[in-house]
Amino acid sequence: SRQQALRSGRPIQAVEPSDPEQDSAESIEMLASITLGWRGMALGGKELIFSKQAALDLYLSPTRQWIMRQLLAAMHSTDVFTRA
Repeated sequence: SRQQALRSGRPIQAVEPSDPEQDSAESIEMLASITLGWRGMALGGKELIFSKQAALDLYLSPTRQWIMRQLLAAMHSTDVFTRA
């Protein structure tokens, strides 16, 4: 870690700044990859059948960014996971 490097006198490696658009695209791809299915999803009154492509389309929709934000927040919360 940075603090350990400072204490030990080791050089600190610089971290390249990331591209927010690339980060977002990678997050959406990852979310679509780990989405295993859904129930009760409808768009425009029609049932939305699950597929990875349907998940990508949903998460990429400019009017449905809130879904992606909620999923990312849930991923970072230990409350949504159960212990084995």
